[in-house]
Amino acid sequence: MIEDPADPDGELPYAGDGPLVNCGPEFDGRHNRAALEEIVRWLDREGKGHESVNYRLRDWLISRQRYWGTRSRSSTARAAARCRCPSRTSR
Repeated sequence: MIEDPADPDGELPYAGDGPLVNCGPEFDGRHNRAALEEIVRWLDREGKGHESVNYRLRDWLISRQRYWGTRSRSSTARAAARCRCPSRTSR
């Protein structure tokens, strides 16, 4: 838990940076960013967690367009032309 400077009573949760409070004697008072690696090592040592990397595929379409470029209009128009019904030219 991090102490919120704007809420001295500590009734609301705080998600920003700041000193740790009620996190155990070895972590209390330390800045949360400075204590992060040590907390991860402690969790691993206690068998309660481990460090991992999470990959997200939220923007895969935008990434695809950055790598290969957007679809060209000519290929889209050709594909649409192949799907049309034959036109009636004579009756």
